[in-house]
Amino acid sequence: MVIYHSGSQFWLPPAPGKGYGVFSRKGRYVHQVLGTFEVNRMRICGVELKGSEAILALVDVVNEEIFSVVCQTRKIKFGNSAAPQSARLFYDAMCGFICEHKIEQIGIKQRAPKGPFAGGPVTFKMEVLFQLNPHAATQLFSGPTIAAATRRHDFKIPDQLNQYQAEAYLTTCCLAMTLNAA
Repeated sequence: MVIYHSGSQFWLPPAPGKGYGVFSRKGRYVHQVLGTFEVNRMRICGVELKGSEAILALVDVVNEEIFSVVCQTRKIKFGNSAAPQSARLFYDAMCGFICEHKIEQIGIKQRAPKGPFAGGPVTFKMEVLFQLNPHAATQLFSGPTIAAATRRHDFKIPDQLNQYQAEAYLTTCCLAMTLNAA
């Protein structure tokens, strides 16, 4: 079961015609909003490429509100970059993750092509594999763009995310704001 998080409340996904179940952080049932209504939902994945792994964070955008999605898979490792089957294994794991979680959009934090903070060759391979996936559209965001969106919209990192997922989560929120503005 997927649980959404917003501020101090957790949301259960809406059942058709039933509404949301809202729980406090301590797990107490607060209330349920009843009625039939149209829910516009989009699942977005944020990715930060570091070393030889892709760090992931998922959110659902429900009626233009961002809810963090609890997910067991937090990283996908590339493996040995010299082995030719590593790229195929990474691609298969990534496509399986995208299909399993029904992701519609992917936002990737760009790495610098040169300079002291330049990305390594493995991160460029991983970026290309994300862009080649047939299941979800991919957009790239630079660090300054993500920082500006974070200042403008004051994104808060949910407690259930690990600290290393922060940049992936902020990338996801930046993509969500970009899609809502369009």
